This record gives sequence, C-alpha cells and structure tokens, in this order.
Amino acid sequence: MENGVAVLREAKERAERRHETVSVFTLLRLMKDPAVQKALRFAQSLLEVLAEKNRKS
Repeated sequence: MENGVAVLREAKERAERRHETVSVFTLLRLMKDPAVQKALRFAQSLLEVLAEKNRKS
C-alpha cells in the first residue's frame, strides 16, 4: 500500500512539473503502450462495476 502511495505521489509531482499540451497525436501514440492499455482496461472495468452498483441501489 505504501509503495502505491509513493508511486501516485511521484506521478502527481511529475505531472505538475510538465506544462506542454497533450495533443491528439500524443494520445494516439500512448494508446499503443501496453501499460496504458492495461490501465484503460482497468478504468473501463471499474466504471462498469460502479455503474452496475449504482443501478442496483
């Protein structure tokens, strides 16, 4: 858990130091990255589960 928090902190710090615009072409290039694909699949699944839980309540 502690390692995960450290990773999130580092990512936040890096994002705050970067000021360049993210273009559509950058996003398309990132979409090819296996780590990005894995994260997107996780996010999609999480949203699906949350939507299902929301419908049930």
